[in-house]
Amino acid sequence: MVLFMKYFGTSGIRGIANNDQFPDFYLHIALTVGTILKSKDVALASDGRITMPILKGAVVSGLAATGHNVIDLGTLPVSGLQYYCKVHKIPGLMVTASHNPSEYNGIKFFMENGMDFNLEMQEKVEQIYDSSKYMEKKGEGNAAESGINYVDWKSVGSWTHDDTAKELYIKGVLSHVDVEAIRAAKLTVLCDCTNGATSETTPMLLKELGITATVINGTLDGMFPGHQPEPIEENIGSTIELTKRSKIDFAIVHDSDGDRAIYITPDGRYLDGNYALSLIGLGKIKKGDKVVVPVNTSDIFLDTLQRLGGVADITKIGAPLVARRMVEIGSTFGGEENGGVIFGAHQFCRDGAMSVALMAEVVAKNNLGHLLASLPGFYYRRDKVYTPVPFDRIKARVMEQEHVSQDETDGIKIYFSERKWVLVRPSGTEPAVRVYAQGANKQEVDDLLTFYKKLALQE
Repeated sequence: MVLFMKYFGTSGIRGIANNDQFPDFYLHIALTVGTILKSKDVALASDGRITMPILKGAVVSGLAATGHNVIDLGTLPVSGLQYYCKVHKIPGLMVTASHNPSEYNGIKFFMENGMDFNLEMQEKVEQIYDSSKYMEKKGEGNAAESGINYVDWKSVGSWTHDDTAKELYIKGVLSHVDVEAIRAAKLTVLCDCTNGATSETTPMLLKELGITATVINGTLDGMFPGHQPEPIEENIGSTIELTKRSKIDFAIVHDSDGDRAIYITPDGRYLDGNYALSLIGLGKIKKGDKVVVPVNTSDIFLDTLQRLGGVADITKIGAPLVARRMVEIGSTFGGEENGGVIFGAHQFCRDGAMSVALMAEVVAKNNLGHLLASLPGFYYRRDKVYTPVPFDRIKARVMEQEHVSQDETDGIKIYFSERKWVLVRPSGTEPAVRVYAQGANKQEVDDLLTFYKKLALQE
């Protein structure tokens, strides 16, 4: 097992299309993946990024050339693809760069159970890719010796379409919530689809739940004209302002491929994933339950979990890592502060639609304001900085700062007191360093973020 991947990041492979990753790269990756997959059928979906045709064409060609039948599901949230894989017991690929800016694109890879490729599969893809690429550059060998399983021309795979995936996905989500209670509450929401893959599915879900929805940024557009595709507070100011002017029960904001959902209160309060985990967890976590969350999780949720009698299992950051750990220890609830709720009764992955349905159930049965008032009063925020400075140098500087304890689970997390901390780590999805901070109030956290972002830029 490798500890560092050359091409794979936290979730799949991604980069700037036609800049640092070109069509031949994705074709070769697809040929490599097609070589290791045993299933004849492979599902394929995408969000609406401008460069989608480049990657999608390369993926179809590579899989078909290695004998696989590609079942094209069209535009679909990544969690919808994962559910399709789970139900039909076939692997899948998603053309997306998730929350990254519009110039990025990439591929996510899923096994027959809908979960991300495990580390062994990622390592095998990288090994075959590198060895076959080397042979091509040297002009050595033939197709049979390249390591790629090219099939005879009469045996190439097909390319078909299946338009049932959206309905299948929504039906699966509905099976896990009290639909009648939600319908009876006659909720009203604002839904921001971020011009991404949820533009059809989340409105479909809300309609089935009897929720009156005003949908914004609901047309597929790979330039993301509404706002940047990562649903962090600084990106969605216009949605927050619209929420304040609307008479609604809450607002929903997705990322571009739909595995995340964050929420906004009627008065415009931004609720990151720590709040979603806490609010949903109030009705789902029982005494003794093991709950898996990464090291950047706030005490907003960890204190709530302790109050409920649950036990936290802390991992490195990354939804695939959290999901794998959940399966390992038999946990059915987990997630991340970025808006990714993992509800194991449905599937072991972040799922934006499942999160929306669970949150609707919470609000339908409770007073949202009262629930929020019962949660711990910490302030939490994250940011990032693009820096050329090697991370080991940044880490050393962080550790030089006065602190009372430290945690090296992922990057470096230092505690200034039990409730005041900062975490600095290299991003697994783009060339940036991410900084997370928790404190008593906004000013304290903003000061921490400002200081450690500047520290990450020092040569």
